[in-house]
Amino acid sequence: MTARSVAALRRALAPTTLLSGGLGVLGAVGVLWLVLSGPLHLALIVFMTGSMTPTAPTGSLAVSQTVAAGELRAGDIVTVPRDGGEKVVTHRIVEIEHLPGGDARLLLQGDGNATPDALPDVVASAPRVVAVLPGAGTLVTSLREPQNLMILTLIAAVVVGRAFWPSDDRGQPTWT
Repeated sequence: MTARSVAALRRALAPTTLLSGGLGVLGAVGVLWLVLSGPLHLALIVFMTGSMTPTAPTGSLAVSQTVAAGELRAGDIVTVPRDGGEKVVTHRIVEIEHLPGGDARLLLQGDGNATPDALPDVVASAPRVVAVLPGAGTLVTSLREPQNLMILTLIAAVVVGRAFWPSDDRGQPTWT
C-alpha cells in the first residue's frame, strides 16, 4: 500500500466518518419508513410485558401491517383494542371464526400465558405482526426521553459540523 492509500483508508475508517455514515443509514431508513408506512399500513409495536415471551420478550419491537379480518388465520399475532380502546393487547390467535359481513371473532393467547384471554375479540381488521426485533423496542422507547433526544441531536450536529468543516490540503480539519 502506498502512503496515500493508507491515509485515505485512515480517513475512511475515522470515527467521525463511520458515525456520519451510520447516521446517514439511519436517516435513510427513517425516510423510507415514513414513505412506506402509510401506503402499506405499517406500524411499530413495543412489547411492554412478557406475555408474548419467548417469541417477543419484553422490550421487543414489532412491525405490524393492518389487514382485513378475512386475511387473519390461527397462529397470527395481532393487536386488538381493549378497555374501550384505551389499551391494546398483542397476542397470538388460537381460534378464529369468520363471521358474516367480513368480521372475525378471535380467541387470543399470549405465548407466555398458560390460558387464552378471557373473552374473544371481534374485529373487522387488525394489525398483524410481520417481524419482531428483540430488544429494539427498548431503544425506541428511550428515544422518547428529552435528554436522550438532546444527546442524539448534539452528536448529529458534531458529525455534520465535522463533515463540513474546512480541511487543509492533506484532508485534515483546520482546527488540528
